[in-house]
Amino acid sequence: MNPLIDRTRRVAVAALVLACGSLQAAPAGPKDRAAIELVVRNYERALTNAQVVDVMQLYSRDPVFMPEFAPAAVGRKSVEDAYVWVFDTLKLNGLFHIHEVDVTGDLAWARTTSTGKFTVRATGVEAEVGNNEFFVFRREQGKWKIHRYMFNANKPAGR
Repeated sequence: MNPLIDRTRRVAVAALVLACGSLQAAPAGPKDRAAIELVVRNYERALTNAQVVDVMQLYSRDPVFMPEFAPAAVGRKSVEDAYVWVFDTLKLNGLFHIHEVDVTGDLAWARTTSTGKFTVRATGVEAEVGNNEFFVFRREQGKWKIHRYMFNANKPAGR
């Protein structure tokens, strides 16, 4: 690798680390925590009811959805298409458990887990599922929106 490019990258990473170090995340205050928990509950309900429109109302202007075993869906159209596929393929019934919510200005994050089951629509096969999730929220026009969302299984399906 070119030493100048390598040095430039190291300087850029160091500057990013220093800049991020000055952002102090703090546990969410009661008002923000309640608002973010409501977004998670509304998301849970929209998943159970297979409501793409309701899901998309919870997402930010420029969302990213990162499901396990699939490419990231980037942008509103791509995220919407991903949920159409999910709801056409699976019937979801789960419950989110919120473990942490932290806020830094107009950004927040939440760590959750979920438990429940899914049914494959084409075959009727049902399986229990458990996931770890990570949400990043952004405040837009005074309302918390899902900005980034990713999940992965924390136990094999069916157990």
